[in-house]
Order: sequence, then structure tokens, then C-alpha cells
Amino acid sequence: MADDHDRLIEAELSIRENTRRIEKLEQLETTIEEICLCMQEMRSNQSNIASILDSVSHKVEVLEHIPARRWNGMVEKALTAVVSALVTLVLTAIFNVWS
Repeated sequence: MADDHDRLIEAELSIRENTRRIEKLEQLETTIEEICLCMQEMRSNQSNIASILDSVSHKVEVLEHIPARRWNGMVEKALTAVVSALVTLVLTAIFNVWS
């Protein structure tokens, strides 16, 4: 009878330990599920950030080209003015020689 009683106590202790371990595993499972959801959200946010970064990068490229276009326009206008002045000078000299 004492032997049965000891086995019953051991079984109860084992059941309690197993119940505690199962509860811990359930908590771990919940934590893992939360981590998976966070990872999915992070992946989505990373995709959004990548698309925003592409957009910003394109805008920066456009802004970088604005000063170059302005400079090219100024150079073109300066060259036009110099060529016009030279043509005017040559034509004036030709007309002065004939006059």
C-alpha cells in the first residue's frame, strides 16, 4: 500500500511538472507567434522604406541636374553673346572699310 502511495505521489509530481512544462511551452509558442507577426510587419515596413528611398533617390537626381542645366544654359547664352559680338564687330569693320 505504501508502494502504491509513493507511486501515486510520484505520478502527481510528474503530472505537475509536465503541466508546468506545457504551460511554459504554450507561452513560448505565443511569443514565437508574436515574433513572426513582428517580422512580417518589419518586412512590410522595409518594402515601404525601399520604395520611398527609390522615390527620394530619383528626386535627388533630378535636383542634382538642375544646376548643371542652368550652368549649361548660361554658357550657351554667353557663347551666343560672344559670337554675336564678333559677328557685329566683323560686319561693322566690313561696312566701315566699304564706306
